[in-house]
Amino acid sequence: MKNKGFTLVELLGVLVILGILMGVAIPAVYKYLTKSKTDAIDTLVKTSYEAAHSKASNDMSLSDRTVYYIKDLAAEGFMDRPIDPDNKSTECTGTVTIRLSQSNSGAALDDYTYTVHVKCSAKEVTRTFGTDGKVI
Repeated sequence: MKNKGFTLVELLGVLVILGILMGVAIPAVYKYLTKSKTDAIDTLVKTSYEAAHSKASNDMSLSDRTVYYIKDLAAEGFMDRPIDPDNKSTECTGTVTIRLSQSNSGAALDDYTYTVHVKCSAKEVTRTFGTDGKVI
């Protein structure tokens, strides 16, 4: 009678191969997930700047220090809801502060800087943009 099945050596070989694959795959997936969450927050920061710039262009009545709340920008339709990348059931919070960058009595929109502060459950980011959209 012929025995059917796997030997102990064959089973151990399969387990070793699976262990090696898992040892490579788990850190790669973790790195990918971390990077995607960081990219999502960076996108939220840039979107918040663009939304505040659009609202400021519509308002045309900026003072030296105008503050827009991100939740209000989303509610008014200037941007999508700021969903937290770590907890999809919550939203990130934050502000966009617009300041006059030059002492100019007839300030144009080009004379302002936009400081975006976004706080999500796992990360908090602050960046300052010029009117051209580049980080200062």
